[in-house]
Amino acid sequence: MDHCGDPRDGSGVLVWSDLRVTTRLLLGMAIWVSRWYRPSEGFTAEELADAAIQLI
Repeated sequence: MDHCGDPRDGSGVLVWSDLRVTTRLLLGMAIWVSRWYRPSEGFTAEELADAAIQLI
């Protein structure tokens, strides 16, 4: 099974996770942004992009 990250390295950058699940979750977040993004909620597209990059 493929995994990303190593909980033993202590970096806290990536959490031990199934690569397939992680990929699908990240793609879902990016692809569905058009469904949940609402400029009226006070976040700019740039702020959302920065937040997404921080997650990755």
